[in-house]
Amino acid sequence: MTNLFYNPSGSPGTGSEGLSATMRAEFAAIGTAFGMMPQISTTGVYTTVFNQQGSYTFTLPGAPGTLAMLSDVATETARAEAAEALLAPLTAPAFLGSATLAGSVIQTANTLASPPAIGGVAPAAGAFTTLSASGAVSGAGFTNWLASPPAIGGVAPAAGAFTTLSASGAVSGAGFTNWLASPPAIGGVAPAAGAFTALNAASGNVFNDVGRNRIDNGNFEIAQRGTSGFAISGAYTLDRWIASWSAGTVGITQASGATYTCRRQLQLNATSLPVAATARFTHRIETARSYDLAGQTVTLSFNTAYTVSAGTTTFAVQFYYPTLGDTFGTLTAIGSPIAFTPSSGAPGNVSVSVAVPAAAVTGLQFDIIATQATATGNLTWDITSVQLEAGSVATPFERIDPALHPIRCLRFYQPITINLVSYMAAGQNFSQWLQFPVQMRAAPTIPAPTGVSLFNATGASSAGITAAGFEPYATATALGGATLIATYAASADL
Repeated sequence: MTNLFYNPSGSPGTGSEGLSATMRAEFAAIGTAFGMMPQISTTGVYTTVFNQQGSYTFTLPGAPGTLAMLSDVATETARAEAAEALLAPLTAPAFLGSATLAGSVIQTANTLASPPAIGGVAPAAGAFTTLSASGAVSGAGFTNWLASPPAIGGVAPAAGAFTTLSASGAVSGAGFTNWLASPPAIGGVAPAAGAFTALNAASGNVFNDVGRNRIDNGNFEIAQRGTSGFAISGAYTLDRWIASWSAGTVGITQASGATYTCRRQLQLNATSLPVAATARFTHRIETARSYDLAGQTVTLSFNTAYTVSAGTTTFAVQFYYPTLGDTFGTLTAIGSPIAFTPSSGAPGNVSVSVAVPAAAVTGLQFDIIATQATATGNLTWDITSVQLEAGSVATPFERIDPALHPIRCLRFYQPITINLVSYMAAGQNFSQWLQFPVQMRAAPTIPAPTGVSLFNATGASSAGITAAGFEPYATATALGGATLIATYAASADL
C-alpha cells in the first residue's frame, strides 16, 4: 500500500532473515508517517466512521482553531456555492424600445419619468422626480401636467392649476374652483355661469321630489263649494280647508292677489274682531298621506300677508294628531303653538318645523292661528302656497300638474248634479247607479240633495252609497214619465 505517509520498502521480505538495521529503518519510516498525521485527541471512547464516497480536499485555516464538522462544513459549503454562483454569466437584459448607453450606465431615467408619445422614442418634455406617500407630486413640467392635463391629442397642460384638495372637501386653486363649481358644457373649456354653493344634507328634501307636499289644494285653485259666502265657523270652505273664528263678523273668500307666489289665496275678512278673539285656517291630512311622517321632523311653509285697522295681531301654528285614525274629534297637541311674524302689507314667506311624535300614525292636523292681541280691529289675512314636507328645511312650493289638483280633492268632496228621467207606475221608485268620477277616500256622507226639481215624482233621496258611487232615486206619483233633477254633495272629508 502506497500513500503520502508511509511506503513499505519490502525489506526484509516475508519469511526472510534481515539485519536489525533494516528493521530499524523500516520502523523509523513508520514513525515518520505517524508524525505526519494530524494530532487528534478525544474526550472519550467513541467510534468515528468516515463514509467516504470519493476524494475530498479539506483546506484548513492557517490560524489555530476548532473544527465543528456538521455546522462548519455546511457553512463553508453554502459559502462556496454562493461564490460559484457569482461567477456564473449574467443574463443579458432585454429592452423594449430604445435605450442608450453611457459607459456602464443605462440612460433610461427620462424615458421612464416622461414616456414618449405612442409610436415615439424620445422622452416627453419634463421629468417625474418625486412621488411621496402623502400624495404630493413634484417635478419640472410634471406638476402642471397632472394638475391640468391637456386636451385629448394635445401636449400642453390646460390653463389653470389644481393646487389643494383638503379632506374636508374644500377645493382651491386658480381657475379650478370655478371649473369644479360650474363645469363647462361638453366640448367646452370655459366654466358655466353660476355656481353650486350649498346642499343641506340634513334637510332630507329633494326639490324635484314629486309628491313631497302633503297638502291638498295648497294653492287654493279648487273651490267646489264656491268662492265666497262662507259664514259658518268650523265648516269647510275652499276644498280641504276649514275656517273658524271665536268672535266678530267673518267672511271667507277665494282671493286673487298679484303679488303672492300663487295666483289664488284663501282670504279671511274679520270685522270688529275683539281683543283675544281668534281666527284660524285648519288643514287635516289623512293617515295614508302622513303615516311615514311619524317620528320625523316636518316643515310647514306658506306665503302670507295681513292688515289690521287697529291694535296688534299675533300669529302661530299648532300641530295635532287624532286619537283614532282619520277621526279628528279628539286631538293631541304636538308641543306648544309656534309663533311667527308675517309680513304686514306685502306678502312674505313663513316656515316652521316640528318633531312629529312616533305615536302620530293616525293622521295630522295643523291650525294657522291669528289672535287679536290689543284693541278691536278689522283684520284681512291671506295665505297661499301652503306646503308640508318631511325635513327641517322649507323647499320651493311644489307646483304639480293642474289636472291633478281636482283629482286629489275629489277623493274628499264631490258635488254631482243629475237629471234622471223614467216612465214608471204610480208609487214606484225610479233610480240609476252613478259611479263617482274619482273613487272617494271612504264611503261618503250624502245629505239631502239641493236644487231639487221633480216632475210627476216625490221624495228625492239616495241609497247604495259606497266609495265608488251611489244610487239617487225618487218615487213616481202617477203612471207616466217622471223626472228628478238635483245636486247631491258627497263628502268624505276629515
